[in-house]
Amino acid sequence: MIDRIYILNTSAHGHFLTFVLDKFCKHTPDIQETPFNDLGNSHNFYTQSGKFYFIGDPHVHEFVKSSKNENLILITIDNELLYFERIWLSRAGDTDTDLYSEESIIHTLKKYGSTFPQYCEEKNISLKEGYKFGFKYLKKNGVIEQDNNRKNLIELKDNHVIFFPICNFFNLQSFALGLNDISKKFSIELDLTSLKEVYDQFYNKNKILQTHNNVNLYLKGDKSIKLDIIQQAYVDSLT
Repeated sequence: MIDRIYILNTSAHGHFLTFVLDKFCKHTPDIQETPFNDLGNSHNFYTQSGKFYFIGDPHVHEFVKSSKNENLILITIDNELLYFERIWLSRAGDTDTDLYSEESIIHTLKKYGSTFPQYCEEKNISLKEGYKFGFKYLKKNGVIEQDNNRKNLIELKDNHVIFFPICNFFNLQSFALGLNDISKKFSIELDLTSLKEVYDQFYNKNKILQTHNNVNLYLKGDKSIKLDIIQQAYVDSLT
């Protein structure tokens, strides 16, 4: 019998990580269902063991402050702001935001209570210019500030914690290594024999991940690549 493990999300793949751990843990029943919906998000119902418990991003801070001696996996952003901004706009809450449309991005931001569109309007700058400044001055970026604050919550010291950076999701090898780190940290056995099959389903439906390297290709000279608004803002921030 294993103690419950809590997956603390940051609007990036927390449901998928919860599913994978529950499915491949040798201490829990195998899961036959697939969690993927039409957008590729792991939001569909499946039979859970209850040993791996998802905590949504808005509730992470409150949950940590009331926790003690719990097993926590904290998904972190670290240096992957570009991926985070694109993934949460496109996939959080199944929004399916059109990242080539400022209007669509603004709609999603306002839906989740963001004042960023209003800020850009008051400064008389486009949304793309606003994102450009966000990438250029990371120390002033609210997303990075929140990520750092979460990682430095004093209450984390009262728990058993492992950080799981979102870059672990970028390929099968890094994902498997991250899962092995979790296995060692919490002394749980994982049978990852079929991990590739599940990861491939995740990757093949993740358009954001599939186009994540487009910025590097563009910067290396392939100007035929059409960047979305967030990617273009990132490129502009480098100049």
